[in-house]
Amino acid sequence: MVFYYELCGRMFKLKGKGMPLPKGAGFGDLFVVVHIAVPTKLTQKQRELVSGITALYKENVRENLIKWGQHGKE
Repeated sequence: MVFYYELCGRMFKLKGKGMPLPKGAGFGDLFVVVHIAVPTKLTQKQRELVSGITALYKENVRENLIKWGQHGKE
């Protein structure tokens, strides 16, 4: 497995998506840390399964991703 250290450990703030504030004053911010690990060696069966999953997605699953360098901007 390869860990993508450039991406691992990135922190994102989701404003207003955290725990409720005291006395019902809204919600706090949720901080999310991303860790990504990608397998480097797949068996033939695993490759077939990944290909099968890929074939199920007709839409562009990356369309709404935040572009590199724009994380944390609201």
